[in-house]
Amino acid sequence: MAEPNKGALIQDGSVIQLNRYVVNYLKYLVTFYSPILDKLLKIDKNWQFEGEEEQGGLPHGVLLFMQAVELQVEQCSEEFSDPALRHLFIMNNLCYMCNRVGKCQHLGPMLGETWLNEQQQKVNSWATQEIHIVTLFCKAVCKQL
Repeated sequence: MAEPNKGALIQDGSVIQLNRYVVNYLKYLVTFYSPILDKLLKIDKNWQFEGEEEQGGLPHGVLLFMQAVELQVEQCSEEFSDPALRHLFIMNNLCYMCNRVGKCQHLGPMLGETWLNEQQQKVNSWATQEIHIVTLFCKAVCKQL
């Protein structure tokens, strides 16, 4: 993935366009071109790693895309100076990915329940951290009153 575009980040913690675009495009590709893409990725994998066991095909390729988007989201989150907004940003983007994949009749089964559960645990973890930071901030403000 490309270097995050400095200054182009939405400063309210909402879902970034890259995330929306990649997840929706993967959904489209998997829905309409699944058999062809699976065959192409298996052939490519065989050419790259001759003699090794065949792994993945399309499910593995989709997983790599999702991991790349997640990494990009984490890198973009470093641009936020406010830790609460950083947590909210990551939580929103991971939740978007998880919801879109879970609702798609092709992507959900392809990535599996394990992936969806791991993503949901990450969302819950970021939400817990968000609540903790906001609670500390509220306590600090109340002490000043």
